[in-house]
Amino acid sequence: MRKGIPALLLALAWSQPAWADRCLQGAWRTQSCPAPIYQGMETAGGNRVFCVCLEDFAHLRQPLDRSDSAAVTLRSRELERLSASYQLEWEPLQKLLRMSPDATVPAP
Repeated sequence: MRKGIPALLLALAWSQPAWADRCLQGAWRTQSCPAPIYQGMETAGGNRVFCVCLEDFAHLRQPLDRSDSAAVTLRSRELERLSASYQLEWEPLQKLLRMSPDATVPAP
Protein backbone atom coordinates (compact mmCIF):
# COMPACT_ATOMS: atom_id res chain seq x y z
CA MET A 1 0.00 0.00 0.00
CA ARG A 2 2.81 2.43 0.79
CA LYS A 3 4.44 1.80 -2.59
CA GLY A 4 1.55 3.50 -4.37
CA ILE A 5 1.70 6.71 -2.33
CA PRO A 6 4.88 8.18 -3.92
CA ALA A 7 3.52 7.44 -7.40
CA LEU A 8 0.24 9.12 -6.52
CA LEU A 9 2.01 12.17 -5.11
CA LEU A 10 4.18 12.41 -8.21
CA ALA A 11 1.14 12.19 -10.48
CA LEU A 12 -0.62 14.92 -8.52
CA ALA A 13 2.44 17.15 -8.60
CA TRP A 14 2.77 16.91 -12.38
CA SER A 15 -0.89 17.01 -13.34
CA GLN A 16 -2.78 20.10 -14.37
CA PRO A 17 -4.75 21.71 -11.53
CA ALA A 18 -8.45 20.90 -11.61
CA TRP A 19 -9.33 24.60 -11.53
CA ALA A 20 -7.55 25.30 -14.82
CA ASP A 21 -9.00 24.78 -18.27
CA ARG A 22 -7.25 22.34 -20.56
CA CYS A 23 -3.82 23.53 -21.52
CA LEU A 24 -3.35 25.65 -24.64
CA GLN A 25 -0.61 23.78 -26.41
CA GLY A 26 0.53 22.80 -29.85
CA ALA A 27 -1.59 20.16 -31.57
CA TRP A 28 1.61 18.23 -32.25
CA ARG A 29 2.48 17.86 -28.55
CA THR A 30 2.32 14.24 -27.38
CA GLN A 31 3.68 14.79 -23.86
CA SER A 32 2.84 17.27 -21.14
CA CYS A 33 4.23 20.76 -21.46
CA PRO A 34 7.50 20.96 -19.52
CA ALA A 35 6.92 24.52 -18.30
CA PRO A 36 3.24 25.50 -18.34
CA ILE A 37 2.13 28.85 -17.01
CA TYR A 38 -1.23 29.49 -15.37
CA GLN A 39 -2.99 32.75 -15.94
CA GLY A 40 -6.35 34.03 -14.80
CA MET A 41 -8.43 36.04 -17.21
CA GLU A 42 -11.86 37.56 -17.38
CA THR A 43 -13.69 36.32 -20.47
CA ALA A 44 -17.19 36.68 -21.86
CA GLY A 45 -18.06 33.45 -20.01
CA GLY A 46 -16.70 34.74 -16.69
CA ASN A 47 -13.39 34.39 -14.92
CA ARG A 48 -11.27 31.46 -16.07
CA VAL A 49 -7.81 30.13 -15.32
CA PHE A 50 -5.81 28.99 -18.31
CA CYS A 51 -2.84 26.71 -18.62
CA VAL A 52 -0.59 27.79 -21.50
CA CYS A 53 2.45 26.09 -22.97
CA LEU A 54 4.16 29.24 -24.24
CA GLU A 55 7.03 27.42 -25.92
CA ASP A 56 4.56 25.88 -28.38
CA PHE A 57 3.55 29.35 -29.57
CA ALA A 58 6.94 31.07 -29.76
CA HIS A 59 6.48 31.44 -33.52
CA LEU A 60 3.29 33.46 -32.92
CA ARG A 61 5.11 35.85 -30.62
CA GLN A 62 7.68 36.79 -33.26
CA PRO A 63 7.19 40.18 -34.96
CA LEU A 64 5.05 39.93 -38.06
CA ASP A 65 6.02 41.43 -41.41
CA ARG A 66 2.69 43.02 -42.30
CA SER A 67 3.77 43.54 -45.90
CA ASP A 68 3.85 39.74 -46.32
CA SER A 69 0.17 38.97 -46.90
CA ALA A 70 0.75 35.21 -46.80
CA ALA A 71 2.34 35.44 -43.34
CA VAL A 72 -0.51 37.62 -42.08
CA THR A 73 -3.08 35.16 -43.47
CA LEU A 74 -1.32 32.15 -41.92
CA ARG A 75 -1.11 33.82 -38.52
CA SER A 76 -4.76 34.88 -38.70
CA ARG A 77 -5.87 31.36 -39.57
CA GLU A 78 -3.85 29.80 -36.77
CA LEU A 79 -5.29 32.27 -34.27
CA GLU A 80 -8.81 31.63 -35.60
CA ARG A 81 -8.29 27.89 -35.10
CA LEU A 82 -7.00 28.39 -31.56
CA SER A 83 -9.81 30.81 -30.76
CA ALA A 84 -12.42 28.28 -31.87
CA SER A 85 -10.71 25.32 -30.19
CA TYR A 86 -10.47 27.00 -26.80
CA GLN A 87 -13.64 29.15 -27.03
CA LEU A 88 -11.69 32.37 -26.60
CA GLU A 89 -12.21 35.80 -28.04
CA TRP A 90 -9.42 37.17 -30.21
CA GLU A 91 -7.91 39.69 -27.74
CA PRO A 92 -7.82 37.42 -24.68
CA LEU A 93 -6.18 34.72 -26.79
CA GLN A 94 -3.43 37.08 -27.92
CA LYS A 95 -2.92 38.19 -24.31
CA LEU A 96 -2.67 34.60 -23.09
CA LEU A 97 -0.06 33.86 -25.71
CA ARG A 98 1.77 37.02 -24.62
CA MET A 99 1.91 38.36 -28.14
CA SER A 100 3.54 41.76 -28.50
CA PRO A 101 1.70 44.46 -30.49
CA ASP A 102 4.02 43.94 -33.46
CA ALA A 103 3.09 40.24 -33.53
CA THR A 104 -0.70 40.58 -33.34
CA VAL A 105 -3.18 40.61 -36.18
CA PRO A 106 -6.62 42.21 -36.20
CA ALA A 107 -9.65 40.05 -35.55
CA PRO A 108 -11.41 38.80 -38.69
